[in-house]
Amino acid sequence: MSWTETRLTAPEVVSSADVKGESPATSGRIPLDEIRNAGDKPVLVFFSCAHDKTPSGKACEKLCKSVFDNEDLARATKLYVCLQVNAQDADPSLLRSLGLQKFPVLAVTDGEGNIVHRITDFASSAKVTGALQRTVSSKFPAYYSTLQQTMAEQARAYEQARALAKAKKYDEAMERLQSITASDVRTDLFDKAQKELLDIQKKAGKG
Repeated sequence: MSWTETRLTAPEVVSSADVKGESPATSGRIPLDEIRNAGDKPVLVFFSCAHDKTPSGKACEKLCKSVFDNEDLARATKLYVCLQVNAQDADPSLLRSLGLQKFPVLAVTDGEGNIVHRITDFASSAKVTGALQRTVSSKFPAYYSTLQQTMAEQARAYEQARALAKAKKYDEAMERLQSITASDVRTDLFDKAQKELLDIQKKAGKG
């Protein structure tokens, strides 16, 4: 799983009439440029602490070494733009205004930086994975609809690839399978496509 590290600081207020510079206490938004540039994807912000002897540091270290080290969770995070913020370097008043005081925390935001869901239960990888998947379907219906369309397209591509391979049209079959393995939308079909792709490559003498 890949995180883009970024620094979180409070926006400057140029004047009392500067709407963009409103106080984070009234805006309630995470002011990160990466969020506004995320496109259609929701954003997942990991508020972490240095791996030291403090309770938060120990919790973050345990999280990174155990819960985050999971294939299903890594696939779920591909549905998001993933950012990592060192809470110890962030503006304390800004964190308080966002309701973020204990760490680690995973915060899901919309394209404006509004937090739509917080994840603080890190008991297992499965719990975090489930929370991320449910948040996409419940909080981002339009995006989830496109994901469902992609999954349907992948199912068709997989069946087409199998038919093409049976007809010994290996290059076309591999092209269909690669459209699945190159996608950020990774269901159980991803593993089947990878296996099928390796088998076809061997048959085509390209393995």
